[in-house]
Amino acid sequence: MDLNEFDNTVAQFGPYAALQKASDELRNNRDVVLKVVKQCGCAIGLASEALRSDRDLVLEAVRQDGWALEQVASSFSADRQVVMEAVSQDGWVLELASEDLQADPDIVTAAVKQNFKALQYASESLRSDPKLVSIGLKQSSEVLEIVSPDFLKDRQFLLMALAHNITILKTVPQELKADKSLMLQALEYDYRALEFASEELRSNREVIARAVEQDGRALQFASSELYRDADIVLQAARSDRHALGLAAPELCQDKKFILEAVKIDHRILLRVPMEVRSDREFMLECLRVNFQAAQFASVELQTLDVSLRGMGKAAGDARRRAQTMPARMQARR
Repeated sequence: MDLNEFDNTVAQFGPYAALQKASDELRNNRDVVLKVVKQCGCAIGLASEALRSDRDLVLEAVRQDGWALEQVASSFSADRQVVMEAVSQDGWVLELASEDLQADPDIVTAAVKQNFKALQYASESLRSDPKLVSIGLKQSSEVLEIVSPDFLKDRQFLLMALAHNITILKTVPQELKADKSLMLQALEYDYRALEFASEELRSNREVIARAVEQDGRALQFASSELYRDADIVLQAARSDRHALGLAAPELCQDKKFILEAVKIDHRILLRVPMEVRSDREFMLECLRVNFQAAQFASVELQTLDVSLRGMGKAAGDARRRAQTMPARMQARR
């Protein structure tokens, strides 16, 4: 096979197959092999033994495919530049590096940046390096399956990890789940931290108040005792009105609470006893803060009390006019 035939074979079957079909002479031709490995790095394994030891060719090969390192002379596994190029192309190739290079912070950093799973091939000391674990965490919390479980006992590291994935809390020791200061910091990242807190902290009013201030959905993870706390429930509902559904039955009989809740969502009246919704003066108060409350008054009030119906209709009409009124006209009102 001459060079023209070789080029035609490359065009028809690809560089790897072409070099497979090539004569020993072409496999020992540096220019031919260089052209091939720039397109398919692993094809260097088909080159002559002499060319598989050619450092410049090897560098070209691993730049194209890091796993070409597996096809060349074993001495290159200890060549820092070659390994750096290889792991930068594919982090998994750290597996092939010499022990000294698996303990090289720069090499391992390049590998982990390319693929967090490369950390498993780093030296034991580097597998516990917070900076490297942090790089891995930016890709996936699965990196924590590679590091030592004791690593999560380090408070500083744990907080760094929680910023990436709050569900890590389910794997930490119980004493950390009961650490109030830690949980308050974790709640700044994600309200779901409360799900993994100790029972004592989920009953702690200060912790729950901070949690629902961040996100009302946190109320679902609080102790049921706090569903009786009007201030806590209302604070949660201001960011997530569905939190009103967790209010304790006794709160739904408290007119002060109900009135504040109606401002957020008139549908809280569905949970209010009929005798309360039959109180004309109270329902008028509800209408003043939310005209939609009229539809949940008792049937008797809706049927017999003209003022109640009229007030609700007038408030609704005013709301609809305001929504359709041009901004300049609203400004004049």
